[in-house]
Amino acid sequence: MDPLVNETPYGIVVVDDESTVCDLLRRGLNEDNFLVTSVLRADQALGVILKVRPCLVILDIHMPQRSGLEVLKDLRGAAPRIPVVILTGGATAEERDEARRLGACEVLSKPVNWAYLRRIAYLYSFLKDPLGRNEKEVSDHERRNPVH
Repeated sequence: MDPLVNETPYGIVVVDDESTVCDLLRRGLNEDNFLVTSVLRADQALGVILKVRPCLVILDIHMPQRSGLEVLKDLRGAAPRIPVVILTGGATAEERDEARRLGACEVLSKPVNWAYLRRIAYLYSFLKDPLGRNEKEVSDHERRNPVH
């Protein structure tokens, strides 16, 4: 197993270069029965997200390899329906606006408001397609098997 990735089959992907933040989020969300995959390197995030197909991605905006905004932009091209929460310790107003323009559902400040983050996680866990299909797979499936 890659030491930079803690893989789990379903749930939430946390992308943050600070292991303490990943551990804190993983422990807190595990208490609410979410399975959390932690990714410490932004340059590995997209591959892990596409493999796991989570109900939610929590993405730090400032990371050394790539910015969270770059990861978000790439994710929107590859999997536009996966919801993303941007987590930041000091984003500018322009960065926050750019995150929203790129499709982040929320931009939250560190330290995280646990009650609010839990509500977001529960909301998106219920909205996720139960089969974990992406838009193309849903369309192809529905074309081959129309409901009458």
